Amino acid sequence: MSNVRKLQGAAVSILFCLSMPVTGAENFINLEVTGLQRSDEGGPLSINEDTDEVVLEADDTDFDLEPGAGLQIGHRSDNGNEYLAGFTYYGNWDATRRVQDADEDIDPLNELADEDSDWTDAFEHSIDYESDLWGAEVMMRPAALRHSHGNLGLDIGVGISHINLEEDFNWNTIDEEGDAPGDNGNSNYRIETQNHLFGVFGELRVTQGLTDNVSINGTARGGMYANFAEQQSVFENDGVRIGRGSNDEVETAGVFDGRIALAFTPMTNASINVGYRGMYLTGVALAPEQVTFGDEDTGSALNNRLSGLNTGNMWLHGPFATFNMRF
Repeated sequence: MSNVRKLQGAAVSILFCLSMPVTGAENFINLEVTGLQRSDEGGPLSINEDTDEVVLEADDTDFDLEPGAGLQIGHRSDNGNEYLAGFTYYGNWDATRRVQDADEDIDPLNELADEDSDWTDAFEHSIDYESDLWGAEVMMRPAALRHSHGNLGLDIGVGISHINLEEDFNWNTIDEEGDAPGDNGNSNYRIETQNHLFGVFGELRVTQGLTDNVSINGTARGGMYANFAEQQSVFENDGVRIGRGSNDEVETAGVFDGRIALAFTPMTNASINVGYRGMYLTGVALAPEQVTFGDEDTGSALNNRLSGLNTGNMWLHGPFATFNMRF
């Protein structure tokens, strides 16, 4: 047999396999793309000393919609149990916000330290906030917890997952107009946080068939996690570090995820889902929420104040699309 005929035969076999129903055991791959926008966190930071008006807040960053992607592979056994493993990169958010005053009347909301001359009567205060989120999971959907009635189907799954959230928050000041980077008069309050969440979750998925090739589905997921959280803070004035603190604790966290989608099945073994999702995390150390004010602290008092650890909540939402192939 010629090579051309062999290739033709292989192509026909592949198309035949993709077009016929799968029975018994099968494998599948899910490829997902997302566009998620996350909430901005934190409170007031800077005021105009003449008017006492708040001119800069930590949540002024206004994060944009950021792209993400995920891959999930799975196996469905002869008895109907499904086993899945996946990785999702949710996105990297990075935004900057700055305010300037030609009269150099920008002050911190309250005292930051005994030495904070660069921060008071300043020409510019600015913030840069970066956040990075990804996760990995394994889960099982038992056949015993799968039910259907007509065109309505219900699946229940359980699993374990790891979620990683890292953040970097920089609050900067320029004391006098015209100062160049690196000059005295350029100071910084930098906070880094890390969150390593390990836990279990449950999932409920409901599918309603609309036509032979179109269905609508909704998924709700919730889990409890141990969050190994840590933060590091460094405070500078006039280009000199005058305070540093860090802390790490194990916190209780929660992760809740919901999505709704319209599914299209162009061929028996392939489908496309297009929809919208929301994700809510509780008990995570967010960098802007570690900002602390004091009463002209210095030395060990300042270091102790910089060594706290606060946790808060964040949410994400946006569109997604998933391509599923079974073989």
